[in-house]
Amino acid sequence: MLLPMSVLQAHESIGTVSHAMAVVDGATVNYYLTVPQQLDELMFATTETAYYQDYFRRTLLLNNDGQSCPLMAMAPFSRLTSGNQIVHLTYQCKAAVSALTVSSESLLDLDDKHVQTLRVVVADNLRQVLGEAVLDLKHRSAQIDLSAAEAPLLLSRVKRFLTLGVEHILTGYDHVLFIIAVILGTVGIREAVKVVTAFTLAHSLTLGLGYFGVISLPGAIVEPLIALTIVYVAVENLWLRRHRLRWALIFAFGLIHGLGFVGILQEITFSKTELLSALLAFNLGIELGQLAIVIPLVALLLLWRERPWQPRLIRYGSIATGIAGLVWLVERVPMQSWFDTAGGGV
Repeated sequence: MLLPMSVLQAHESIGTVSHAMAVVDGATVNYYLTVPQQLDELMFATTETAYYQDYFRRTLLLNNDGQSCPLMAMAPFSRLTSGNQIVHLTYQCKAAVSALTVSSESLLDLDDKHVQTLRVVVADNLRQVLGEAVLDLKHRSAQIDLSAAEAPLLLSRVKRFLTLGVEHILTGYDHVLFIIAVILGTVGIREAVKVVTAFTLAHSLTLGLGYFGVISLPGAIVEPLIALTIVYVAVENLWLRRHRLRWALIFAFGLIHGLGFVGILQEITFSKTELLSALLAFNLGIELGQLAIVIPLVALLLLWRERPWQPRLIRYGSIATGIAGLVWLVERVPMQSWFDTAGGGV
């Protein structure tokens, strides 16, 4: 069953998302690809089937053990209850599929941040997953060994979500700047450990609760709040300098940031069977990416502690992060809708 981003962007690791399922039946592969509604107008500009067959012959290539599997047929488009279009393509290999390679440019050429999830299953048991992959402009092809056992599949899944977690924290510039602002305001290793631990526990908690649907807040609320946390911590670095209970404040802010991690993880999770492994691996990836920021920054601040210019470094660094947070806050608050609402009430 198929599953249903100005100035520097805060989350640049993902754009539109499509989901694909390759159903292997001997030497035949039935490939089902969803097209998200955001790409409808770009993708479905004409009703000529020949046009799309030619498009997919060029942009979605399958081969079995090094031998090409030609596209033989294409079914009429249909629409899922989610509103996404679904494309059904049939490929015919020369022999029973044993090592399937999928090379995709389809939809990636419509959105340069597009992510396409791929799941390979067998025809007589769609729950028997032979392999999974996530395709984007950096990873345009994937090879699935149909003889792979469940253990390699689990390891592959953990590696995929671990990598995704690292990439997401390092390219989620609002989270990075928040961490930098927090470390700039710490005094010594002990406090750094306390605030980082508090942030880790908090965002792990809300990431898990949000992922499993226990709590939910729309991005229109979460994203401005994340920007606001950056502004507040930067201002505190400059003037307030309250350190005794700062870990508690960072814990509260971490709860907000955790909800900001939920969306991407939900978008590319394949099924309920992988929820726990995906969550743990993704969260571990976030922690590893976070440590890659915290350890060098704390080391540098300790190394420069006796330097006369260190206070200026902290001050100017806090000003810079605060300005970035303020810009994001202005961008994310739906001011126009507020004006519309105010106008409608007059």
